[in-house]
Formats: sequence, C-alpha cells, structure tokens
Amino acid sequence: GAGAGGDATLDASVSEVAARDETATVPILSRDPARVDAIAGEATRVEALRWYLALLETAPEETSARMLGVARSSGRRTETMTHLSDSLMSVFLNVSSDSDLATARATDALARLGSGSDAAFDAVVRALARALFEDEAYVSKQAEASISASLASAPGTSPSLARERGVEKNGSEIFPERRPTFLRRRGSATIRRLCHVLGDARVVRRLAEVVAEMAAPILTRGARSERRDDADADADDDAVLAFASNAADALGFIALAAPECASLRRTLRGDDDAFRFQERTETETNDVKDVSCDTENYTESKESLLRGLFPCWCHSPAATIGLCLLSGLDCTAFFCAEHVARDETELSRDALVRLDRLVYLFETPPFAGARLRLLQPSSRPHLRRALAAVLALLPQSSAFTTLRDRLAGCASVGDGAGPGDARAEVRGQGEAEKKTIDETASPFAAR
Repeated sequence: GAGAGGDATLDASVSEVAARDETATVPILSRDPARVDAIAGEATRVEALRWYLALLETAPEETSARMLGVARSSGRRTETMTHLSDSLMSVFLNVSSDSDLATARATDALARLGSGSDAAFDAVVRALARALFEDEAYVSKQAEASISASLASAPGTSPSLARERGVEKNGSEIFPERRPTFLRRRGSATIRRLCHVLGDARVVRRLAEVVAEMAAPILTRGARSERRDDADADADDDAVLAFASNAADALGFIALAAPECASLRRTLRGDDDAFRFQERTETETNDVKDVSCDTENYTESKESLLRGLFPCWCHSPAATIGLCLLSGLDCTAFFCAEHVARDETELSRDALVRLDRLVYLFETPPFAGARLRLLQPSSRPHLRRALAAVLALLPQSSAFTTLRDRLAGCASVGDGAGPGDARAEVRGQGEAEKKTIDETASPFAAR
C-alpha cells in the first residue's frame, strides 16, 4: 500500500505539471527545468523517486511492467515497449531537472529499470534515444523559428550565413543564443551513470545501434537517390541525421574519455588478449600469413563491438577517426579523413570543432598506445598519414599547433618510410579493416 502511494504521488506530480504548465505538449526533456521544479516541488519528487527505487528493489518485475508498458502474453511471455507511461515520463522529467538530487535519483531509477530482462533494458535504451531525439528536434525547430523571425527584420541577410555566424545589429546579436539540448547539458552524465550500472559496452553499443536504426532508412533512400515530395518529411529526415551526428559525437567522446568506459576501451584496443598473443608458439605465428600489426589482435569480441558501433559513429567523421585510432585501425582512419577532404559538405563548422576536440583527446592517457605507435614509422606509416590528414583539414589554431608539434617530435625517431612504401603498406595491411568496413553500411557513401 505504501509503495503504491509513492508510485501514485509521482504520477500525480506529473499530471499536475501537465495541467498547470502551458507547455505540456513540449517534449519531456525540453521542458523548462526551473518551471517544472517550481510547479511540482523538489522535495515531493525526490521522495516519490525514492519510493520508485524501493518498488524496483522489492517488486522489480511488476514495477518494470507498469513503468515500461510491457505487454505479456499467456504461456510464453512476450515483452514489447507499447507506450511511454506516465511513470516513465516522470522519471525522464526529473532526469532533466535542475535539482542534482532529483536527477541522480531519476538516473538511478532508469538504471534499475534497465537491469532487469533484456527486453526491459532495450525498452529503456529506446525510450532514452527517442527522448533525446525529440528534444534535439524541438530545440532545432525553435532555433529555426527564431532565425526566420529575425530574418524578417534583417532583409538581405543570407539564411545560411545567419545560421553559421549570426548577425549583429546595433552592437547586439539579432539571433538569440540557441538553448543547449539535454544531450549537451546532462546527457553525458546520464549515459555514464547507465554505463557504470549496466555495463559500458552494453549501453554504448545498444544506444549506437538504436541511433543507427533511426537513420538507416534515410540513408537507404539517399543511396537510391529517392526524393520525398513532402517538405516536412525532408525536414524530419534532416532532423534525424542531425541527431545521429550529435549522438555519435557525444557517444564517441564518452566511449573514448569517460572513466566508466575503461573496459570498452580495453576491448577496442585488444588489451584483453595481449598476453594470449604474446604466448603464441613460433609455429602458430608462422601459420599466419601477411598479418599486420593493425589486426594481429583483431579478436571476435573486438570485431563484434566495432560492427555494433561503426554504423552510428560514421555520422561523425571526428568520432569515426577517433574510434579507428584507438582501435589501431589507422588505415581506416586515413580513409575517413581523406573522404572528408573530398566532400566539402562534411567540413562544416561543427565538424571542424569536433576535429579540434579530437586533437586534444588524442593527447589524453587512453591514446597513449596510439602515440607510441608513432615511434614505429616503418611498420605503422598509415598512422602518421592519418594524423597528417587531420592536420591538413584543421585551420591553423592551437589544436593545429599541438598536433603538428606531436608529429614533428616523433619524426626523427625510427627509420621512417617513403610515401611509396607507405602506400604499399596501407594496401597490404588494410585488407582486414576493409573487409569489416565493406560489410558495414557507411553513411559516408550514402551521402
């Protein structure tokens, strides 16, 4: 009885927000946190979330079924996500709250929900991805509406120039600063907490797969040069692709830098199998023909993880290059940088900012192994080529100077390799990478 009372309390608080808030039709993660806190009350919501956590501890199946809206059939049980229940909406509403305590409790509730069956985990991940997308799309539409209204008062201004640089009039910016999305504000903390509780590779991979699934139909139509007559449908497609790019960038940064994802990075680097490869007998080693240093530890778990991440990561060139550099797929990293150079539409301002951030990420401890590979220029020439390609893409900034100094500092070490040798090395050592990438649908080709 007490548990049901706590459950009803939080649901009632959400209903109260919907009744009193004129923006109740706004996506759940796009609500104004200050307004929600003022209407519902922090103490009430925190206490109700504590009841949710208690219910998930004492009666996990029943509570999960109610909150996730799973449907069960008699005999063999089937579980599917049928709708976003009020209970789950209330959890997401508190995830985006300005209250750190309410946010922490709500994130713990999401993690506890996902720790049940595989269907429950999948439902939580899909609900999170959908909520993130709706928030991104809403913020983008609000920004477009603001730009359109501002352009009306500034005739003769190019819309594309306005979006990229903004316009100043009488010393003040015409276009108001775009409100940061939930993915930028609290998305990283939420995903990292889920990684800590539910497993880093499991959470990151499933989120990546869901995002890739959302964008796959659009890429298929693009590859077939199919156009849609409905302008609104095209706008929705653009919103999905923009979300996929932002999600890939966010997930990539979490996977490559967050302490909670250390195990995922070990799998990508192949560290889990380092001793096994060191203990190979001479006969076993001689049986392997033409195996490069890129792929000698290309284990099944590493390949499976890369296949799960790559379709999503391809929506962000910087994320793809970072993933390849960490995984030792330096030839593929060079291919991605080369592709970006061929298609100027890929070199947007956001893409350059992401490449700039990748340079500083390359200087962090997770990439120590990649930096050490720079000391083997004769056996790993394509790593230097990949980083040189990134250097060529960057404008001359502090990141440009940092990467240039890194390459120059390692240039005098080792015996080096000429451009012709490097090209032959790339062709010979990239076969295993090519096999994997060719079997993975790449948004680069679709675009």
